[in-house]
Amino acid sequence: MNEAEKDPKQLDRVIAENENQRQTGSDIRVSLWAIGAAVLIGFGVFGWLLSR
Repeated sequence: MNEAEKDPKQLDRVIAENENQRQTGSDIRVSLWAIGAAVLIGFGVFGWLLSR
C-alpha cells in the first residue's frame, strides 16, 4: 500500500485532484465543440446571406 491508501484524507485529496483534471478536460472538450458548431453555423449563415 502506498501512503495515499493508508491515509483516508490523502486518498480523498488524490481522488479530488483526479476528478478536477477530468472535469477540466471535459470542459475544454465541450468548449471546442461549441466553438466548432458556432463556426459551422456562422459559415452557413454567411453563405446564405451571400447567395441572396
